[in-house]
Amino acid sequence: MNMNNTNTIDGNGSSSSTGTLLETLAAMRHQEERGYLPIDYLHHQPAQHEHQSPAPISPRGPLDHRLQPLPQPQDPILIDAKCRGKMVEWCYRVVDYCHFSRESVELAIRLLDRFLATPAAHTTQVTTCSRAYQLAVMASLYTAVKIHEPQAMTPELLSSISKGVYEPAEIEEMEMTLLLALRFRVNPPTAHAFCRTSLELLASAAPALVSTTNDTNDDDDLFENVTSVWDTIQALAQVQIEGAVLDYDLSMAKASALAYHALINALDVVDMTGYNVEAITHLLQRALLDIDHHHHGAVPHTLKRILMQQTAAAGWGAPLSRRRRSTSTENNRKVQTTRGGPSSPRSAAVTTV
Repeated sequence: MNMNNTNTIDGNGSSSSTGTLLETLAAMRHQEERGYLPIDYLHHQPAQHEHQSPAPISPRGPLDHRLQPLPQPQDPILIDAKCRGKMVEWCYRVVDYCHFSRESVELAIRLLDRFLATPAAHTTQVTTCSRAYQLAVMASLYTAVKIHEPQAMTPELLSSISKGVYEPAEIEEMEMTLLLALRFRVNPPTAHAFCRTSLELLASAAPALVSTTNDTNDDDDLFENVTSVWDTIQALAQVQIEGAVLDYDLSMAKASALAYHALINALDVVDMTGYNVEAITHLLQRALLDIDHHHHGAVPHTLKRILMQQTAAAGWGAPLSRRRRSTSTENNRKVQTTRGGPSSPRSAAVTTV
C-alpha cells in the first residue's frame, strides 16, 4: 500500500470517515515503527558531528541558473551533515526543474539515510568517499522518483545532469546496491503523507471541531472556508517539512512526529477563530503521537524557526485570517513563491530535458 499518494482534502468531510482516517494513520505509524525508523549514523562516525542549521530552500528558476554541476569529488573525505545538506539542496533543484513533487526528495533522503546506516554503505565507501556519496544520492533520487512520481527519470538524464561525472550504468548499479541493502523496503510513510492524511482527518471531523463558545454567528462562512483553512495550514506545514529534510538532526525524528509539530506550529500562525483548537490538538495527538512524545527535544522549536524564516521572507502577517478567502489564497501563493512557486505542468517528456 502506497501511503504517499496525494489525497484530496474535502472540507465537507465526505471523502473518508474520521474513523477510517484514524485507522489509516495508525497503519502508517505501524509501518513506520516496523521498518522505517531513522538511524543516527553520523554520530557513529569517527569525526565529531556538528548541528547544521537548515539551508535556505531553493527558488525555482531557469536550469542554468540553479542546477549547477555536482561538486568535483575529492577522495577520501568523511561525509558529514554539511555534505548531506548540499546534496539535499541539489535534489530540490533537480525535482523543481523536472516539475516533480518535493516530497520525492524527502523520500529519497529517507532512503539514503537508512542506506548509510547499513554495512553496504561502508563496503562501497559511500560514507568516506564524496564521489561514492554523490552517486548514492543520485541513485536514491532515481529510485524515489520511480516510486513516487507518474514519470521516471532515466539514468541517462541523471548522467547528463552530472555533466558525465557518473555513467548511467554506475547509477543503476548503485541503485541495486541500495535496494538490496534496504531489502527493498523503499516505501516509508513520509512526513508529507502524515501531514496530508492528518489534514484530511481534520477536514472530515470539522463539524465536531467548531468551538462551543463560538459567538460569531457565521457558521455558514466557517464551513464555506474550511478547505481554504486546511490548505493554508498544509502550505505552512509543508515548508517546515521541506526545511527539515535539509537538517540532519530533524531528519532523525520520526516522520509522524515531524508532521505533528509542523501542523501544531501552523495552527499557531493561522487565525482559528471559531474552531476548538484544543480539540484539534487532541485529535492530532491521538493520530500521530506516541506516549513518549515529550522526548522530541528541539524538534518543535527548530521547525518553528524554519516556519518563521519562511513566513517572514514571504511578508506574511500573523495570525492569518480565515474569513477572507482572498487573504488565504494570497498567503498560500506567497509561501509557494518563497519556496519556489507553484509547480508548472509536468513535461510529457521529462527524459528529454
